[in-house]
Amino acid sequence: SREEKGGEATRKELKNARKKGRDRVTSSAAALVTSVQRVCPFCEGDHDVTGCQRFLDAGYSARMSMSREKGVCYKCLKTGHRARECRTSRSCGVDGCRQPHHQLLHPPSTGKPSRPPGPDQAHQSLLAARSEPGGCLQTVRARAYGPDGNHVVVNCLFDTGAEVSFIRKDVAEVLGLTGSHERCRFTTLGGRVGPERKWRRVEFRLGAVGGSGQAETSTPVQALAIPQVCGKIQPLPTRPAGSIPAEPERGQRPGTPLLIDVLTGIDYYYEFVTGRIRRSSSGTVAVETRLGWLVCGKTDPRQSPKVQVLLTKGEGSDDDILRRFWDIESLGITTTEDTAADGTAAMKKFEEDLHLDGGRYSVSLPWVPGGPSLPSNYSHARRRLLVLERRLKAREEDRLQYASVMKQYFDEGWAEPAPKVSPPGRTWYLPHHAVYQGAGGERKCRVVFDGAAPYKGITLNRQLEVGPNLQIDLLRAILSFRRLRVGLQADIEKMYLQIRVRAEDRDACRFLWRDDEQKIRKYRLTRVCFGLTCSPFLAMGTVRSHAKQNYESKPRAAEEVLNHMYMDDLATSCDSVAEARTLVDQLSSLLASGGFRLHKWASNEPDALQDLPMERTTTGAGGRPWKTLGIYWERDEDYLTFVNPGRSHLEGGDTKRQLLSVASGIFDPIGCLAPFLVRAKILFQLLWERGLDWDEPLPADVERPWLAWKSELEDLPLVRLPRALVPIPLDHVKRIELHAFSDASERAYGAVVYLRVEPLSGPAWVRLTAAKTRVAPLKRLSLPRLELMGALVAARLIRYVQRALNLDIHSLSCWSDSEVSLAACQWKPFVRNRVEEIQQLVEPTRWRHCPGKSNPADVLSRGASLRRLSKDCCWWQGPRWLAEPSEAWPRKLGPSESKPPSPPDEGRSPQATMLVSVVTHSPDHGLDPSRYGDIEKLFRITALCFRFVHNCGSAAEDRRSGPLTATELEASEQVWVRIAQRQAFPKEIEALKRNGKVPARSDLDQLTPYLDAAGTLRVGGRLERSNLPFSSKHPALLPSDHEVTRGLVRRCHLRQLHAGVSQTLFALRQRYWIPRGRSRVRQVLRGCLQCRWATGRPPRPTYQKLGRPRHPPSLMWAWTSPGLCSLGGLEKPQFPDMCA
Repeated sequence: SREEKGGEATRKELKNARKKGRDRVTSSAAALVTSVQRVCPFCEGDHDVTGCQRFLDAGYSARMSMSREKGVCYKCLKTGHRARECRTSRSCGVDGCRQPHHQLLHPPSTGKPSRPPGPDQAHQSLLAARSEPGGCLQTVRARAYGPDGNHVVVNCLFDTGAEVSFIRKDVAEVLGLTGSHERCRFTTLGGRVGPERKWRRVEFRLGAVGGSGQAETSTPVQALAIPQVCGKIQPLPTRPAGSIPAEPERGQRPGTPLLIDVLTGIDYYYEFVTGRIRRSSSGTVAVETRLGWLVCGKTDPRQSPKVQVLLTKGEGSDDDILRRFWDIESLGITTTEDTAADGTAAMKKFEEDLHLDGGRYSVSLPWVPGGPSLPSNYSHARRRLLVLERRLKAREEDRLQYASVMKQYFDEGWAEPAPKVSPPGRTWYLPHHAVYQGAGGERKCRVVFDGAAPYKGITLNRQLEVGPNLQIDLLRAILSFRRLRVGLQADIEKMYLQIRVRAEDRDACRFLWRDDEQKIRKYRLTRVCFGLTCSPFLAMGTVRSHAKQNYESKPRAAEEVLNHMYMDDLATSCDSVAEARTLVDQLSSLLASGGFRLHKWASNEPDALQDLPMERTTTGAGGRPWKTLGIYWERDEDYLTFVNPGRSHLEGGDTKRQLLSVASGIFDPIGCLAPFLVRAKILFQLLWERGLDWDEPLPADVERPWLAWKSELEDLPLVRLPRALVPIPLDHVKRIELHAFSDASERAYGAVVYLRVEPLSGPAWVRLTAAKTRVAPLKRLSLPRLELMGALVAARLIRYVQRALNLDIHSLSCWSDSEVSLAACQWKPFVRNRVEEIQQLVEPTRWRHCPGKSNPADVLSRGASLRRLSKDCCWWQGPRWLAEPSEAWPRKLGPSESKPPSPPDEGRSPQATMLVSVVTHSPDHGLDPSRYGDIEKLFRITALCFRFVHNCGSAAEDRRSGPLTATELEASEQVWVRIAQRQAFPKEIEALKRNGKVPARSDLDQLTPYLDAAGTLRVGGRLERSNLPFSSKHPALLPSDHEVTRGLVRRCHLRQLHAGVSQTLFALRQRYWIPRGRSRVRQVLRGCLQCRWATGRPPRPTYQKLGRPRHPPSLMWAWTSPGLCSLGGLEKPQFPDMCA
């Protein structure tokens, strides 16, 4: 959370966050004050500023003065923090204002009519008011209450033309409202249908502003939380015509536009209206509600001078769309395992409670620890039923279909009348609604019970355990379906409703229903229903447990259920028609013994289903492709294809939101459209990098390629992919191989995997199996690094495909046209975590080099049009030579045959790589490091020599000039480091090149040295997985007694401002490691004249010998018995053997 981040923030982080325009980093003190403040700074009342009548009664100038005087944040109207530390990041929104101030601090309107949104904007028109003869809409101020008792004053608009109610998203956040998401599609003025969006449904209460102030006296409302309910509207007239018992609301300044916070639709309109209406002679009407009087109808035209069109702007759940798109694109290339969690404690407890009674399973609801504690939500469920009935009455066809489904529930025994006595704490009434699938004559209704509906902050889903994920991932199921010649498809009929719920848990699944005008009756579900968070786990767990219990009697059918069933869909493949018939019979028998019925059987071989009755099979209507696991299957010709998304999917303006929606709407888990989709990914990343808002029009340089990309969607049906990867019987197969190709560009990288089937005779079959792409990170990386990341994707994907296919794969091969990444993958030990993972997934000997012109992964990194992609044989079948015998393949390059690769150091550019390679393999020149007291001078001379060599062999436009760059100086420094290493450690370097280890008797053995890709001798160590820079984790080795080492020590000592031995050694070890380094640094520092001058001791003088005595020995008695007179005469007493 931001509060947690704030505790660790420094002033520098706060400054950077403000500069970059990202989420504000709030200090912990400011966050605490902001979160607990409930005292009004203006009147010291127990309410927020937005509910202060004194503040609302003031004008714009007075509000600004009051805010400055009390030190109120102008963004959120709270005290305790400054505006730049405020966590509120929303803009004003009044009249389209994008300033960060609060709406109550918006300056008054200048009276200029605003330009209405054009037809290309994603706005949904709900209400309109004409200016002649003038009209007033039904608005009122009310108090909205949250679940914790907090409340704010809001502007409400009553609209009988809206089927649902709305609340502003920021108001819902202030009240702390949460809830489930729902998908809605608005029909606007003119019959235009807007795009389907996903909004959160929240529940709150509305009460009168001048009421008791208690939430219990208010009315509960469910509404959709959206960013902006509608545009500004004209306020109530100052003097309404006629004697209407309604006056302008307090806190509302005449002429100030109203910002609507809550829109109450027809679903709650009559719950507020009492029925009392009063009319005036001029046509103005006052309607009494529980919130106060609503004034509407005709008003003085002079007070309503301009047209008001109220617009509702929908906002989709962009996070969910991004998450789904990411999940599909990540299948097969993430490190997470896709195995079902059968061995968990929750699964074991579930299997213990599972019982088979009368050919049908019974399950218990998985309550959270401590058991359920449910309040009685009958009133809430009754209100939801009344709302549902009003909706269904508006559509007679939907009402009849819904009633038919509910009748089936009662006839089939899926629901039963609820007993009169309900157990306390275990009774809950589930609201229900309809979900429609299909269109036209195939439109079907499914009743979904809302387990996420809140009541007093409690939902049924929160009282239930979700259970472990028992689902295999989608790509694995699709690859299983593509394996062999004969494809089979079926699904379990009404899978959830075939499982009983135990009697003791059924009262938690009650619901209300009535036919026509009958009395509302109470029912309860007897089966697992749609809408509970635990339903997928209960259904999948029951089917998997049944398969495991019957594994010995029907092993093949049980294997299919455990490994190839995706929820209630079964898609698999067989080698022959006879095998398919046997499998169909075993699967039907296995699942029927548990109360499950397989239907909608389909196959590309009709003979495989001839033993089944016609009502259990399906036939494609009019030659249209049949949908299997989300993809379209042309069964007659056994191809996978795509359909045109239609024009409705592309409606709306060209914005970042539409780009994401359209791109994520193309369902391609296999990746055969990856070269086409990567173009949209690159455009989306470009918009994200520029910081464009979701609904902001695209800039011209992005709009052109986006429109071209959209126009190509009509060519989707041209793409056809053979379903069967092994198109011949397995006993005719000689060899099966997997080949992965990877490539990268500056914008993207990716990999594609092919299955090569070599028959006993004839040419080999090569089929595209899977492909994945990734856009390059926003932090620009060098091309060798991106090639290495592409190789990692190839290694992950080929291993995933190998496990998913479950075939006898004879060999794996990974191909790349990058010699740099190949050398890195073949080098030991590896110098990167990514390369280490590549070695674990694919042996270095499996990596091969292919020419760039015949690399099918090239289109993955650069993109391609659909029409070109559909005709690209290299993409669908791999390079031509792949179908030929292996002798005709490109020759594999070994480490000694490839060009010297560049080390994957941070910040290393391709130019530096070329310079390093040239010098590493050239003979030593005559430059003597001992002749240069300043090592930097040696490096600069060396860099100038390399520049001269480069310019001699380059064209005029490629020649380098001007001052030496840091890259050139760094390259020359590394050259001298390698020269010093070759002179000091020749045996160790030779041993490393030969067998990867230094001799055991070598002084370097304890350092586990290795040679990186550029030939530099580096320290091994255990810091590989740390976050330190590469040069700190693996510093280059320097000989202790070499002139280059002494020069580097002197340079480091000078850069550290003549620091001592410890500081100089510490700074030096950030890049280099010197054996016996402390003594070497101490020796070099002794030769520093400036340090000698600063730390040297002053000379100690030589004391001369003492002089001879100047008095004769006869006078020495005067010094042995001295006397002192300081105050006059002093007599010296005579004592024997004593002195005064």
